[in-house]
Amino acid sequence: MFCAFEGEALILRVYGTARATHPQDADWAEKAAAFPDLAGARQLIDMKIDLVQTSCGTGVPFMEFKAQRGPDELVPYFEKMRPEGVTACRRRKDTHSIDGCETGIFHAD
Repeated sequence: MFCAFEGEALILRVYGTARATHPQDADWAEKAAAFPDLAGARQLIDMKIDLVQTSCGTGVPFMEFKAQRGPDELVPYFEKMRPEGVTACRRRKDTHSIDGCETGIFHAD
């Protein structure tokens, strides 16, 4: 689901089936090559869209976009962690969603 927080009120819902690809997956490099390199990237979503719907979105509040947090915070954070720190962090925090489902973001050895 995508919501417009600025401009005209609009909600866009996209339905389908999807597969996540993670950095440790064999096809990560091929798929990730289509995007700019981003520190901390943890997954790409490949979705087969079956249905797209829009609705009015009048219940969505206005929110102001100020700026991306971007490279001034993100890149130094991941450089300081180094690859082994990122792996350790993902083992601790990213193996399950808040509702207890496996994320696949980090596969156990």
